Amino acid sequence: MFEMADGNILCLDCYNKFVQTNKTVVEMLHSQINALHRQANMITGIPFEVPYPEPVHQHINTGNIDINNGIILKDSQVGMVNTGVINNINGQLHNLVNSGNTELAQKVKDFSEQVIGSETLVDEKKDEIIKLLNQILEERKSKKPNINLITSLATLISNIVVNIDKLEGLWKIVLSLITKLQ
Repeated sequence: MFEMADGNILCLDCYNKFVQTNKTVVEMLHSQINALHRQANMITGIPFEVPYPEPVHQHINTGNIDINNGIILKDSQVGMVNTGVINNINGQLHNLVNSGNTELAQKVKDFSEQVIGSETLVDEKKDEIIKLLNQILEERKSKKPNINLITSLATLISNIVVNIDKLEGLWKIVLSLITKLQ
């Protein structure tokens, strides 16, 4: 049992979730600071003397299974995809891990990183795939998921990644795991 500053007492599991949520917020704030620094540099053309804060890599411990569930954009990848969408996917990964779907979370993370790092896809297609994947995961977690919508969105992703070896194979694995959960 852990006593909070306001006097409430939390069990170990609830305290762990509380700490993980706080880590997620800190990671999001660091990401926003970095984005604002880059925007200010682009607008003014004058580099800041203050270095960018190092990104916090969130590590979630779920008992016997550890997963590093954050997708981190490297400098060369910034601007390729909408960072808001990446934050949404990171939130989806966090939800998957907390609901016990760690295998799906890891495969979604791997697929997303492969998409972002792909040299075959143009930036607009990368952004589109990540947005579609986020919509699928969002719909999947609803009380009554619309299977037709999920299938349609999945088909759109399949059509984009067809004939891209690494992406097509990884997408088939992700899709099979998503359909198992429905």
